[in-house]
Amino acid sequence: GAVVIYTSGTTGRPKGAVRRFGAGQVLGFAAFLERVPMRRSDRHLCVCPLYHSTGLGFASMSMMVGGAVVIEPDFEPMRFLRAVERERITTTALVPTMLHRLMALDPDVIRGHSTRSLRVMACGGAQLPAPLARRALDAFGDVLYNFYGATETGLVTVATPDDLRALPGTIGRALHGVSIRLLDADGAVVPTGEVGELYARSTMLVEGYHADGDATRSSMRDGHFSVGDLATVDEAGRYMIVGRRRDMVISGGVNVYPAEVEALLDAH
Repeated sequence: GAVVIYTSGTTGRPKGAVRRFGAGQVLGFAAFLERVPMRRSDRHLCVCPLYHSTGLGFASMSMMVGGAVVIEPDFEPMRFLRAVERERITTTALVPTMLHRLMALDPDVIRGHSTRSLRVMACGGAQLPAPLARRALDAFGDVLYNFYGATETGLVTVATPDDLRALPGTIGRALHGVSIRLLDADGAVVPTGEVGELYARSTMLVEGYHADGDATRSSMRDGHFSVGDLATVDEAGRYMIVGRRRDMVISGGVNVYPAEVEALLDAH
């Protein structure tokens, strides 16, 4: 492999995901760029840690298309707004916690900074609550893109601003060349609208976990890889993450998914 990225998700000791950088990775990036408008003239603001796949991935894609990358030492909402204005930033990538902190600012403070240069505000790494997606779209315009992926799977889906307007919080549709299956505990495909564990296959899959064949085998089904996320899909092919397999709570015989509870709390 070209690189081993250690990842632990929400539980357990970190596992080393072994990844090559060949034609398959380039095809995956190309599929992403087909959905998200990144250009040679871009100025990308990097506020995620570069040891994390989100920070490293978006900085790398920006350089692959010939754009410039502006790196902040960490994320602070006011400094973020000042950097967007000062550097005429066109693209950036955030995780939902950062977006929460940004939207906690007084709306007049946000409007007091010029963010008109922004074309792409990508969000990923965790579930994006629907109320937060609505607030961000209203504050910054139709520049929010919600993506889903993992260190092990690479990029899997992207939700465009139109997708988020239609179904706030969605992770969007599968990228070109990506196969997704939502499976129940027995490995059967669940019906549309029902919850299943998300398995993905594409040219961006890792080879497996370094020196951990058991973990690799337990994550695979018919060439598709899962990191334990539970999701639904609607008739339009838009996916929605509802939680993680290990985090699900059974209350009175009913499955309760953390993302649904968090969305209700966030609405208040």
